[in-house]
Amino acid sequence: MMTKWMGALWCVASLASARAQCTEVVVHTFTSVWSPSLAWELHDAEGGLLAEFNWNGFGQHTYDTLCLAPCALFHAQSPTGDGWGPGGSVEVLLEGAVVQTIDMDEGELAYVPLEAVSAGCTWDLDGCLDPEAVNFVDGANNEDGSCDFVHAFEWDGDQREYLLHVPVDLAPGAPLLFCLHGLSGNMEDMRMVTRLHELADEQGFAVCWPQGSIWVWDGSPLPFWNANLFLTPVDDVGFLTALAQTLQAEYDLAPECTFASGASNGGMMSYTLIAERPDVWKGMATVGGVMSAYDQQQGQGSPPRAVLHLHGTADDAMPYDSYESAGGPWTGGWGVMDMMAFWAGEHGHAVVDSVPLPDEVPDDGLTETVFEWSGGTPVGGRVVHHRVEGGGHEWWGAYGAPSEVATSELVWAFFADLCAHPMGVEPPMASGQIHAFPNPTSCSAAIAGVPPHAPFTAFAATGQRIASGRLDGQQLNVQGWAPGLYVVQFEGGSAVRLVVE
Repeated sequence: MMTKWMGALWCVASLASARAQCTEVVVHTFTSVWSPSLAWELHDAEGGLLAEFNWNGFGQHTYDTLCLAPCALFHAQSPTGDGWGPGGSVEVLLEGAVVQTIDMDEGELAYVPLEAVSAGCTWDLDGCLDPEAVNFVDGANNEDGSCDFVHAFEWDGDQREYLLHVPVDLAPGAPLLFCLHGLSGNMEDMRMVTRLHELADEQGFAVCWPQGSIWVWDGSPLPFWNANLFLTPVDDVGFLTALAQTLQAEYDLAPECTFASGASNGGMMSYTLIAERPDVWKGMATVGGVMSAYDQQQGQGSPPRAVLHLHGTADDAMPYDSYESAGGPWTGGWGVMDMMAFWAGEHGHAVVDSVPLPDEVPDDGLTETVFEWSGGTPVGGRVVHHRVEGGGHEWWGAYGAPSEVATSELVWAFFADLCAHPMGVEPPMASGQIHAFPNPTSCSAAIAGVPPHAPFTAFAATGQRIASGRLDGQQLNVQGWAPGLYVVQFEGGSAVRLVVE
């Protein structure tokens, strides 16, 4: 993990006969009492690794005795991106006396020469040189174009913010991935947790971490996403969609490969985006985020979009199974498998396969089973569920740490497959072209936007066909249908969701 962050490193000093000598130093590392992020690597003149340290517990002392040739450079690293935390530091001792103290107060990477052996050495170090960037590299001296900045986007009278990473020399027509933080989260932390910028450099896509708006709960201002939660009037569907279209145009990114993903409340928002604007969002992934009550009960008819849902069975924030009365707008009555059945029905999938994955990290208490639904028409997309047995409410593999569930890699692999195998669906009917009212209903509903006596087929949320026939003029008779959510499909692929009470 650490070597990914290392820029090009070359010592251009004349070393001459000094190479035959070495200087014995002791590197004393004291871990932070607050943040589990202290790490360093020590490299020689050619960039070779001499020694390394990774955080090993709060308040720990470690001593490394090293005999070093001239020119040695520390790569001070903080996987969490906020420095080493209060009290974390590194001391260099020469003949028992402290000759250098290294502190890393902020950021994710800094270059620091080891002074005892580096007099007269010069270095050519790649990195972001702009202190305004979120990934500024203290000690770098060669700008490599890697700077990531917080940008402002004017929407609906407000200045909204987002973080953006576009790899250097990204090819035209590359994919665009949005990654949304959870309730009370922020875009900077989501960038560090997911480390999607590293995957973007390797795989060739752009990634955007937007910032949610504020909802005040019990006196506390909390960033959140309005996934049809009606806690505030903010239009996050409009904001995120407009931002995606702007980035597509500005950076020549692929509209057919634009995806939404998120954790918790950010995953909820991803569901809302594909339900309401499938013309822009071609697929989604959620990690521990369920559909809101409104989206479960009253979504808009739309072409199907591919769904990836990762969820832990021990999640205590958004439980894996149904909890109908506990969540208010945050959830309806469905558990995760109910949601998967609904989206499988949207795609016409009738077959589900489950594969338990090998337990590659036995000590973490996690195992994983992958479910995938299939059998739908060619316009359908993938519906995949990774069930993490024993998993809580988290983004597994956060900060690039090894994990049974490599969340970021799984999310990107899913979207990369969608780019390689596009779904080929047509844009949805214009908003307002087809409606059912009243909705919910217990008797019948008038259908606007289709011809009188139009043929229809009705599907339950589980994907089962429960009725077919023709409208009675513009009326759809639902007497005898069990209470629940239904999708009523008409000729040409247009559909409307209908809630029966």
